[in-house]
Amino acid sequence: MVNYERLSAAECSAPPQYPAPQGVTLQPEPERRSHGNEATNAMNVTLAPALSADDLNDFASWFSVPADNDFWPDLTCYEQDLSVLDIVGPPVTEGSLQKPWDTQKPNASLPQSNIAEVYRRNQVPEIDKDAVGPRHYDPTSAEFDAQLIFPDMTGIPREDIEAENLAHVEEVPAELTNIVFELANDMQLKSNYPQFIELRIPPAPVLNAWVQLYFEHFHPMFPVLHKPTFSTSGSNPFLVLTVAAIGAHFSDIKGAQPCLRAMHELIRRYTSYTCEKVNLKSRELWMTQTILLNQLGLMYSGDRRALELAEIFQAVPVTLARRKRLFTNTLPHEKLCRLELPLGEKWHVSVLDEQRRRAGFAIWLIDAAYDYNFDLCTTMRADELQNCLPQPEGRWNACNAQVWATFGEDNGLVTNYTLGQVIRNNTWRYAWSKTGTLGKLTILQYLANVVNDKDDMSPASPSFSPEKSYAALEALETLLEETGDQGYGHSLSEVKASAIHRVMIISALTLYHTPTSHIVPLAVKVIYGQMNDDSWTPTINRWRSSSCQGRMGVLYAAHVFETVRSARCIHFMIPELFLRGVLVLWLYSIIHNRLRHGHENQLEITSVVLDLKSLDTPATKQWIANGSSCIKLPGISNLLSQRGRCKMLEESVVVMRSLKAWGISSMYAQLLDRLRLVEDS
Repeated sequence: MVNYERLSAAECSAPPQYPAPQGVTLQPEPERRSHGNEATNAMNVTLAPALSADDLNDFASWFSVPADNDFWPDLTCYEQDLSVLDIVGPPVTEGSLQKPWDTQKPNASLPQSNIAEVYRRNQVPEIDKDAVGPRHYDPTSAEFDAQLIFPDMTGIPREDIEAENLAHVEEVPAELTNIVFELANDMQLKSNYPQFIELRIPPAPVLNAWVQLYFEHFHPMFPVLHKPTFSTSGSNPFLVLTVAAIGAHFSDIKGAQPCLRAMHELIRRYTSYTCEKVNLKSRELWMTQTILLNQLGLMYSGDRRALELAEIFQAVPVTLARRKRLFTNTLPHEKLCRLELPLGEKWHVSVLDEQRRRAGFAIWLIDAAYDYNFDLCTTMRADELQNCLPQPEGRWNACNAQVWATFGEDNGLVTNYTLGQVIRNNTWRYAWSKTGTLGKLTILQYLANVVNDKDDMSPASPSFSPEKSYAALEALETLLEETGDQGYGHSLSEVKASAIHRVMIISALTLYHTPTSHIVPLAVKVIYGQMNDDSWTPTINRWRSSSCQGRMGVLYAAHVFETVRSARCIHFMIPELFLRGVLVLWLYSIIHNRLRHGHENQLEITSVVLDLKSLDTPATKQWIANGSSCIKLPGISNLLSQRGRCKMLEESVVVMRSLKAWGISSMYAQLLDRLRLVEDS
């Protein structure tokens, strides 16, 4: 029997089992260093490079809110009287500031506590003192911040568990819970992590229900694993635990939310500890899959500490993928066809190669999400994706070798293209029809980056030419037509995937046409009463100078609002994309009222309804060209009135809370609710 795993250049046989030297895992410090090494963080600060004057003044790159005089305290006041400033939060005492290894003498001209206050105010923006934003995290200690207690899941009623056992893959074996517990307990005893107060791995029936939820809700939108061959008994126990942790996001079982946070924390520790103790494990595919899925869970769980940890370890999956050559086409299709193997073994080789390919594209998508969702720099470039785009889902979901062979894989009839080839040849529509869900997400993410000038080579400066941006815009509009009819003749999984594809397209078009690119910081300033007439002037002038383009952005934002409200999409990026669409509608209503102030008696123009059918109607075109004082959304009165604006925000809070599978939606719901309260007052 030929060992098909040896035929793949990137996959090696299982490493020999031998006692590894006892490793020590250093707990990452809570302050984020931009893609830095943990070892560097532990070094003396005198080793850090000096900052230039431009670096010190570039506050916008330090924080997630723009720098202006209303946001930041006037630091010149420290030259006169350092004692008059308010100190928000617990005071920094001299005892807590001084450490045994601090050898430098304090500046005698300034009180030590006031020096600490200068730095503290730069680290914690006072404007968001109630922590509306998801990246506002004030750490205390892991014992208080981390979820170190697994809730007791043994008393869950059987009928509640069976309601979520959807039987997509084989059931989780009973012994898996004990195996995970033994591995986790061994790690606790040999590492320096604060120990779990209660290490209670959920029973196998509960884990099984969550694994089934993963394949019901998450897998259709982000198909990284191969469902037909996924084995809960044959896979690594921690990969199964990670799948269960993602599935728990969609669970209604009591205690699921604290349990999933504890599982994500345990998985993060175990993968770091294992990679440091036996580095060969980091080259295995299951480890990469575990880390990338857990990274995603940390990012969107709604836990601020978890999001900060995801930032700290952002480069880990990218680094592992580079070492494992997941971004490279190590087994071209022509080479696969020439292999003289039985059909069954050739199919297994194809599955293994496709899993590697999909892991690489998933890692790029998650890395791109740091920039697209959280305004953070990416750690890899799109041109690193040298592998072919993933297969169509029908071929990927073939249940056996015979079905797989009917797609032409065995006789060389399949032609695969890389993302770079599609970019050069401008064949977006053709590539769209020849790739699967992950390939489509990759295409849309790249085009969205181009039209919104998010270059991964140099995020701080525009680099895409106007010709490239216009070509990407045309490609998005073409693909929007492709997603227009996804209800007839398609599987439920394809319908679920199509919803997120459509939202991504219209969200990218919204951002392209909207004159104000960063609306969340502006909304935060409104919440805290930091906006006056002078503060509004630059924003109003931008919208006034590009009114037609702005109305196009509003039209697409209305379609984001209606699509999410009607389709109830549950992709992890939906809360962020929905928030942007809602804030565009809110901002346009605010600006319209300010421009209209004093001209209430002018001739009214016929109202326009912005629903899912209004994308290219004569009434919509007339409104884009001339404007109107009455815009209606289904179920909402005139959006341009205060009552309509409040109704829209109220409905948005309800929709955002319905996206509870991803805990970050609760933070965005809080922001929208605070904005609604300001409008009501």
